Amino acid sequence: FYPSDTGTYWTELTVETQYGCRSTHRDYIVIGPDILVFIPNAFSPDGGGPDENDGFRAVVNDGAQSYHLIVFNRWGEKIWESSDREEEWDGKYGTSGYHDGVPYHNRQDAPQGVYGYSLHITSWSGEKYKYSGTVTLVR
Repeated sequence: FYPSDTGTYWTELTVETQYGCRSTHRDYIVIGPDILVFIPNAFSPDGGGPDENDGFRAVVNDGAQSYHLIVFNRWGEKIWESSDREEEWDGKYGTSGYHDGVPYHNRQDAPQGVYGYSLHITSWSGEKYKYSGTVTLVR
């Protein structure tokens, strides 16, 4: 057992046969984190830069069993959320859905500014991670 989930540790393994022959192997081992997360701090949904910069989402490795991202405006109102790791916030707010079987969209561009986010992830080992911070929407 190691004191944390990440780090480099010096290890030693000694084995002995039933006839008294011994051998020892020493080496460093690197234990990586259970989960790797990258959360950008700005994006510009105008199609003018790289495609990766047109939407906001957290990039998480395959160590995540569940994922839930929420974006808030400056008044703490929820303006977007997703449990799909591939879905990106497109810088819009409002509603969309179906009424009497007819799709409707009442979505508008969110103004340029700073927005809060909250990200909850559960790893395959059951460990829960929570990240929060801000992202700047640039128009």
